[in-house]
Amino acid sequence: MNAKIGTFNFEVESSSCDFNGQLPLPYLFNLLLKASEKHADERHFGYNDLSKQNKAWVLSRMGMYMNKYPGYDTVIRIQTWVANIERFFTRRCFRISTADDTEIGYAQTLWAAIDLETRKPCNINELGSTINDYLGAEMDFPEKKLGKIAAINNQPVLLHKPAYSDIDINGHFNSARYIERILDLFDIEQFKEKSVREFEIQYLAEALPESRLSFHLQKNDKEYFTAEIKDHQKDISTCRAAVLFG
Repeated sequence: MNAKIGTFNFEVESSSCDFNGQLPLPYLFNLLLKASEKHADERHFGYNDLSKQNKAWVLSRMGMYMNKYPGYDTVIRIQTWVANIERFFTRRCFRISTADDTEIGYAQTLWAAIDLETRKPCNINELGSTINDYLGAEMDFPEKKLGKIAAINNQPVLLHKPAYSDIDINGHFNSARYIERILDLFDIEQFKEKSVREFEIQYLAEALPESRLSFHLQKNDKEYFTAEIKDHQKDISTCRAAVLFG
C-alpha cells in the first residue's frame, strides 16, 4: 500500500445512470470529490482538520478527460494523490479505471485553502497540516495543462436564482451544481449522439444564495463549446467552462 495514493472503489448503481445507462460526468465528478475528501481526511489535512482553524478547501479549477463512461453494475476504481503545492494552490490528480485496471479516464483539480472569516486564500505551507508528508507519489500522469478559458460576451440563455439544492456546506454555489447546470444548457439530442470527452472549469468568484446568475453558451466549432456563468447584478464572472464532445 502506498500511503501517498488513495485508492477507492465505487459501484455504479442504476439510480445514478443517465438515459444512456452510463454514469454521467457530474455524478462521476462527485465521486472524485468523495475520493479526494477520504484521502485528505485519512491523512489529517481534510475538511475536519482545516475547520478547526476556521479554514476550508475550495475548488479553483478542474479538468476531466474521459475515454469511456462506466455503466450500471460496474465497479470503478479512483486513485488520487497530491501532485504539488504552489503557495496558495495544491494540485490533486486522479486516475479512473475499471476493477480490472483498465483506464477509462483521468482528472486533475486545483484547490485553495481559504479563511472562512475573511474569505481570502491562505498560504498552504503555513497551515501546519500534514499535506507535505504525502507529496511525491510516483504515478504516471498525462501532461495536460489547464488553460485559460475566454470570456463570453453574448446574451444569456438562462437566468437563475440559486435554490436550496445549489448551496453547499460552505454557503456558496456547489461546484458540482455548476457542472450539472452547464451541461443542462445543451439539448438532450447532443447526449444521444456524443459524450463529453473533455470538461474543464475555472471557478472565479463565489456565488451566494442572494446572487442572480446568468448562463452564457458559445459554440466554437462542431464539437467544442465554452460556457460562462455570471453574477447578473454585479456583472462579474463566477465560472467559465470548456466542453468537448466526441
